[in-house]
Amino acid sequence: VQLSYDDSAKLNKNDIIAALYKVPTHDEASWQGFRITNKEVQGDVVYYTGWHISYDAYNVLIKDLFLDTVPFNEALSKISTALTDKTNITLTTQKTTNVVLDIHFNSLGEVIYALVDNYNCDIIRDNFNIKFVNDYSVDKGATYERGKNISFVNKYENTDNLVTKLYPTMIVNNVEYTIDEEYVED
Repeated sequence: VQLSYDDSAKLNKNDIIAALYKVPTHDEASWQGFRITNKEVQGDVVYYTGWHISYDAYNVLIKDLFLDTVPFNEALSKISTALTDKTNITLTTQKTTNVVLDIHFNSLGEVIYALVDNYNCDIIRDNFNIKFVNDYSVDKGATYERGKNISFVNKYENTDNLVTKLYPTMIVNNVEYTIDEEYVED
């Protein structure tokens, strides 16, 4: 998010802002929360960066849990009850495979990505809701080959579903404001 220096007092670290974001598996963009993590002043412009609020999962620990061949939805239920702190994050799934996982003082975020890596699935973030779905990634047509004396590499990517603009808004004391700055390009 980019703000003029005069408007920058409205936004602080750990504030949550809302932005219209199109999830790859949805037809329309929806309002998603992003937690401000960094503030950088460059002249009379202030730049803020943040992470989707589902990344708050990295701040929640799971003490100890061993899952031995349990259905995916039951594994998510056991993970949710083993959290050391209360959280707004909910976990759901469409997956029907069985899960085997040994957790020792991991963050919920680490466990989420262990499930993604180990069970060939993707996640859909909808604010504090994280849904595990079957892998929906597609072949982008990139092929790499290693060899001697390579003189060039061609690369083609299909970016038809790529998010290219985020329009910033913010919520202060439950009042939504549209920020009159440019959209975020990068």
